[in-house]
Amino acid sequence: MAKPIVLEDLTYIPASVSKKYLSSLKRAKSDPAARVKIYREIFRDWVVDVKLYDYIVSDVNKRYNTELSKGEADELAWAVKAVASSGLERYKSFVANIAETAQDKRIAKHAIKMNERYPLFQSNAQIVHDVADLPNKFSWKEKQLTNILAVDDAKFRKQAVRAIRKTFPKNKTMLNQLSDILVGESLTSTTATNDDFYAWCARLLGESGYKKYLPVLERVQEEAQSRKVRKFAKKYAKVLKKS
Repeated sequence: MAKPIVLEDLTYIPASVSKKYLSSLKRAKSDPAARVKIYREIFRDWVVDVKLYDYIVSDVNKRYNTELSKGEADELAWAVKAVASSGLERYKSFVANIAETAQDKRIAKHAIKMNERYPLFQSNAQIVHDVADLPNKFSWKEKQLTNILAVDDAKFRKQAVRAIRKTFPKNKTMLNQLSDILVGESLTSTTATNDDFYAWCARLLGESGYKKYLPVLERVQEEAQSRKVRKFAKKYAKVLKKS
């Protein structure tokens, strides 16, 4: 069994990333909507920085059982989600405590869900941050996205493939990975859980302009278990042919 990654010791994510989030949170101290946006970004970025999360935890602990507007309650609910997404063991009790003691229903609802999912965040973090064998030329975000595609979580995988389309649409290593996943999974999967993800995989391959993926899309349009996936493969095979 591989030795677990010590998340607190990770250095592949530039310190400037968490510093940016921390300074943004401080600037938006009186703007709940802006803070929700920042917490959503932290949630998606799998940031591992104790200083950042300690600041968030301190803020939540001071405010979560005070009189709150709806916007403030939503903000703190997302703050708890951001902390939970880190997968850091040191914050497990914090999330559990909020789940147990929060008086606001919105905060309690999200905290209870995050508390239940905390073991999943911890196991996913071990996969996401296992970057040692990935190409050195990859940015920290490319490394993360490559690993998120291997996580057993349809929502995270869909977020990753959409992020790849937005930021790294021509990354051949990632596109090859999506191609392998599409053939290796969509042809045999009989559950709808990953259908949206597979459809997005087909879209990226079709939009890539690389004709090498045409046989993949043509096979998927005939053999995928899901009607939706077959439909997307057919559509984006046509797009690829015309490119």
